[in-house]
Amino acid sequence: MHKKFFPLLMSGMAAFLTFFANSGISVNSWTAFYEPDIPECLKK
Repeated sequence: MHKKFFPLLMSGMAAFLTFFANSGISVNSWTAFYEPDIPECLKK
């Protein structure tokens, strides 16, 4: 049973991690909805 379940679990985990990595959530914003204000000196 493990020989059939383990590859399915690993491919599902890889798909989830790929989706999460490509979602655009950066280190500075812990959730998808919070984005901190950029200081004026860094906008230039």
